[in-house]
Amino acid sequence: MRHKPLSRALAVLSCMVISVGLALPVQAGDNPPDPEDVGDHSTVACANGEHVRDDEIAETIRENLPEDDDGIHCKDVKIFVQCCHGGGLLDDIHRVLSPPNTPPGGVPWVGGSAANPQEYSWGPNDAWCDANPPTGDYWTDTLTPNMGGGTVQGSCDAAAAGDPAAAGGSANTQYGIEEHPMSNSGNGGSNVTWGEGDPNTDHEVVVFSGDTETRHQNDCDNFESACNNMWGANANVNKNTGGTKAQFLAALAAAAANCDDNTQLVVYISGHGDRDLDVVEFLNDLFGNPEDDPVTVDPLVGQTFDAPLGPEWTEGFTISAAQGETPEPYLTLTTGDVLDSSLWELTFNGILLPFTGTGTYLPGETIDIDLSAAQFEPTGANTITLTPLGPADPIVLENMELCSGGRNNGMTFPIVEGDLDGDLFVGQADLDIVLDNWGESIPPGNPAADPSEDFFVGQADLDIVLDDWGLHSPPPPYPDMGAGAGGGETLSSDQSLQPDEQSETTPREDRVARRAARRAARAAKKAARRAK
Repeated sequence: MRHKPLSRALAVLSCMVISVGLALPVQAGDNPPDPEDVGDHSTVACANGEHVRDDEIAETIRENLPEDDDGIHCKDVKIFVQCCHGGGLLDDIHRVLSPPNTPPGGVPWVGGSAANPQEYSWGPNDAWCDANPPTGDYWTDTLTPNMGGGTVQGSCDAAAAGDPAAAGGSANTQYGIEEHPMSNSGNGGSNVTWGEGDPNTDHEVVVFSGDTETRHQNDCDNFESACNNMWGANANVNKNTGGTKAQFLAALAAAAANCDDNTQLVVYISGHGDRDLDVVEFLNDLFGNPEDDPVTVDPLVGQTFDAPLGPEWTEGFTISAAQGETPEPYLTLTTGDVLDSSLWELTFNGILLPFTGTGTYLPGETIDIDLSAAQFEPTGANTITLTPLGPADPIVLENMELCSGGRNNGMTFPIVEGDLDGDLFVGQADLDIVLDNWGESIPPGNPAADPSEDFFVGQADLDIVLDDWGLHSPPPPYPDMGAGAGGGETLSSDQSLQPDEQSETTPREDRVARRAARRAARAAKKAARRAK
């Protein structure tokens, strides 16, 4: 889906209802990704408040691969994405590298992503990564030990199976987070190997993160090390953490241009990922128009655009807020003709936006309008309305995009209640604190021994430690996962709860419920004391 570039940060989470796309050829053994819904895009957040869309990334690669009458000259393409919504890049890679966009048989490609297009990826917070180098995000820390020694598809499959944040993994079981890693290929890409030990194969490698947070830097360092260990002098690695959009696209273009029939192109992306809903693309598909056509708004009746959004929009706002970040959704419009804003009113879900009277915009100008998370409907249609206030010329929309703001892929875990000594683990040391102060009032006893906050060290405090026994906060690193491994605390098959069997709650949900009950009881006690 072709993109008209934006120059604003972060983007959207969307769930469209109409799917389109060419039926691309599939070779035996390949596992091509499902195409995203029309108008729906994943983006990679870059420095300076910018983002780059999935189709921009894919088309930058395709447009710069050497091509002549004999076809494209690139041995194969590998892409790996450790970002929220990163799976959305894979369908665009498949589209641009496959017939009819790349005749005659396309370029073999293979890749993987920590998360599917509609979800977040996960990793320990930076405090844990600082204390436990070189820990990075969960999926990457499972991928890098599996790089080499066979097909790339096999390594991606092993990373998906061993991801601690995937279903049944230790982080999933312990903390209730979940990602669904993707492992895909096309045009014979399922047979692509890592090529280590082959002196005739070169490797153009781009490693990128738009920020410098510890886990993302570690991701990039670990991937770079794995490449150098496999390929040595045959690898030309361009690594950039904290990079801008321009730097990222330039690195992709240069690496693609350096390819030939004996060169593999390798792209690894970490950092924050967002989503973007291209309203013009969506409407053109709905009306059967070419996807790049401008949308004209009738000056007599105006236009209402209904964007059906899934619950992941507001879930993302909640996750961002929980990590101390302020969600910053926005709406952006690019006009294809002169637009006098004094003649129009713009609303979102019935809320008047600061647009009327902001100026007269020339063709090609982009207008960014800030929204708030509270303005979004959790489910169903979110409605954008342009209404004429009097006689006016039509509005020609070259581009209109609804944007969510950033998605932080690092889980900031609270210190669990039973971690009394602050060592990020609940164990014997915490039990000893309770036992050493058993039966004492607070004060003079150690306040750390009273997690129940009832000013007495007793059974309630012991129960908190025992309920949390063995838990980490944040979760432990998982740098040495092999194929199929789920982590040191993964439930065995006979312990796992199956749907509609044994219990309606998981052990973690039971612990959360007990803690909530304890907090409510403590609050009631405090209220009773204040009332006396």
